[in-house]
Amino acid sequence: MNETKNDTFDENINEITDETVELTYESTENIENIENFEEPIINFSLTALFEEFGTLGKLVILVVLAGGLVAATMSVAATGENVPNFPILSETISAWLTIIFLLWLAMADFKHFKIPNKILLAWLVCRVVLIVLAYGEVILTSWIVDLFAQVIVHVPPYPPPSPPPYPPLPPIPPWQIPINSAIGAAAMGIFFLITYYLSKRTLGGGDVKLSFVLGLSLGINLIFSAVLYGLIICAVFSLGALLLKKLNRKDPVPLVPFLFAGTVLTYLMNAL
Repeated sequence: MNETKNDTFDENINEITDETVELTYESTENIENIENFEEPIINFSLTALFEEFGTLGKLVILVVLAGGLVAATMSVAATGENVPNFPILSETISAWLTIIFLLWLAMADFKHFKIPNKILLAWLVCRVVLIVLAYGEVILTSWIVDLFAQVIVHVPPYPPPSPPPYPPLPPIPPWQIPINSAIGAAAMGIFFLITYYLSKRTLGGGDVKLSFVLGLSLGINLIFSAVLYGLIICAVFSLGALLLKKLNRKDPVPLVPFLFAGTVLTYLMNAL
């Protein structure tokens, strides 16, 4: 009887030992897999991100791109009509690039919740170059106007024109373009940086960098309305998704698509 018990005990010990060895082996394999795990490389090129969307998504992207470019063009044209010596060409190109880069980042944020630094850097470089060109465009335009005013003999028309109902606007000084852009970048960068720390880093670091470049592109005159409209649209969407139980409170919400919508709406409001 005792021998049978001992044999049974030995068999149980052997089974436990075999199971322990198997578990240890599996654990070691899992640890090695974790150590050797590499985050998949995401292709953030514009065409690759575009291909990640379905047919309806692609159609929406093309429509909002076309609408954004039209709104940006109308906004710059409206500003150029009201401000003498406004650098139409440089600011139009800058507005187009703002729409394209912002939509690019919106697709990346929507699909992967990431804002690639390379895209932000490319946008930043383009904006700085265009600020320099706009500064030179204003100086050149002012110089040409002054030259013609001195060289061409002015003959007053007959009968003399009636005075305008309002005094003419002063021409834009050359320094106003870089100053407005720098103030817009600093204001939004500081605001988002403070929000980043107060929210215990719930706001992404990429959003802080994006706010700086967006402020540099829109300037102090447009950046506040663009961010305000974007945050309002984001709040309405999030509230609706929570009520419909499409999102939980802990689910992340991409911010860049709403900033894109706010920017387009700002361009439209500025054009009207």
